[in-house]
Amino acid sequence: MEKHQILIFGDKTFGSRPLNISSNLFETTFKSFPSVDFRNPKRLSNYSFIILDYAVFKRGDSVYEKEQEIFEKQLFEALTKGATVVFLHYDEEVPRPNQYNYDGGYMNKDDKEKLLRLQIGFRFLNILSIKPFKFNQPIHWGKPKRTEFKNFLDKWGSSKNAFVTYGKAVFDDLIQSIGGESALSFSNNFRNGTLIYLPCQRNYQNTTDLTEMFQTMIDNLITYTTRLRTQIPDWAQEPFFNEEEFLFKELQGAQKQIEKIEKSIEPYNSAKSLAFSSEYKLQKELPEFLKKYLGLNILQDETYNEDFWILDSANNKIAICEVKSYVKGFRKSGVYDAYNHREFYKLEESFPTILFVNLNLNSASWKQKLSPIAPQDYKVATSNNILILRVEDLLFLWDAFKKKKVSKDKIIKLLTSNIGWLYFKPDGSYEIKQ
Repeated sequence: MEKHQILIFGDKTFGSRPLNISSNLFETTFKSFPSVDFRNPKRLSNYSFIILDYAVFKRGDSVYEKEQEIFEKQLFEALTKGATVVFLHYDEEVPRPNQYNYDGGYMNKDDKEKLLRLQIGFRFLNILSIKPFKFNQPIHWGKPKRTEFKNFLDKWGSSKNAFVTYGKAVFDDLIQSIGGESALSFSNNFRNGTLIYLPCQRNYQNTTDLTEMFQTMIDNLITYTTRLRTQIPDWAQEPFFNEEEFLFKELQGAQKQIEKIEKSIEPYNSAKSLAFSSEYKLQKELPEFLKKYLGLNILQDETYNEDFWILDSANNKIAICEVKSYVKGFRKSGVYDAYNHREFYKLEESFPTILFVNLNLNSASWKQKLSPIAPQDYKVATSNNILILRVEDLLFLWDAFKKKKVSKDKIIKLLTSNIGWLYFKPDGSYEIKQ
């Protein structure tokens, strides 16, 4: 059996020295860059898998532009011939948000141009209309969607970076998600080949661990791509054998029941995705949640993207709202930002001001995600006439509303006549902590 040819490219990918990896299934070639001459008699199209760091050509704020251009051209050729190209990411610079750049995925145009020059991984994301974003700390808790990568992801699948699509783009296969429509790992068809983005935390000093990591990664990649290419096409799902007909009809009935249950559970999953949104995504989705799920009258402010207003039935502004997200716990700076925005609009200190916060984005469980706000923090909100709601408080509030335990008028009163922390519980009860 002919072995798979694997290229692992660049010092940023595997460290300063090639590793010793052997297998009956594949042969590996380690190509150093830039420490060794870039010339290589073997074109990339001769390899079935090409593994490289997301920014393998970047050094500081400069880049080996000529070499990157040559390599990128050969990657296109390899993908056309059916190769799989794997970009490993861990702590990559990403474009800052720009709320006005709708067509460009709300990314800062100058940052985007800069990173298109510096990061070969970003160059392909741009073609796919996929946007990277970044957390302050590595994410270890992604949810695997593909069991083929479980061995690799369990040990080395961490990154500070994640991805969302924009425009009409989609992830062809979501390998590992972090809630909602955000991906830590995904694959997309490209020409006749496959592009895969994998989170990869590497310890270059530990050669044994690094060797095991690439061995596991390659084994998982071969299993994954083999299954992708051998899956039965949709038209072949129809019964082919006489005995299969009964089972097929039974399966169709079960699938209809599953679809009915999934339709019932979809609002809950959609609501929960809010708890994993951050930055500009949260700033956009939280006002929409209040409007869609609670029926509140909302006005988005253009001066500050994170500002919005709650209106009464006559479209009068009755509360100003601020949205913040934090990878870890609560920060008092959110209270001060809400206070300053109220001051900016020259509102009275008694004017209802609400701070919505999404906390503990790096949590590994709901128990960690639901960590309470400390008294010294919500007392700062109380002294500044500001009301705090965690996203989870908002979700429990919605659940109570859905079960008719609380009315829309009661919700508006809760939000506009209280200060401190509005602590909602799973059973629909609540406390005002001051």
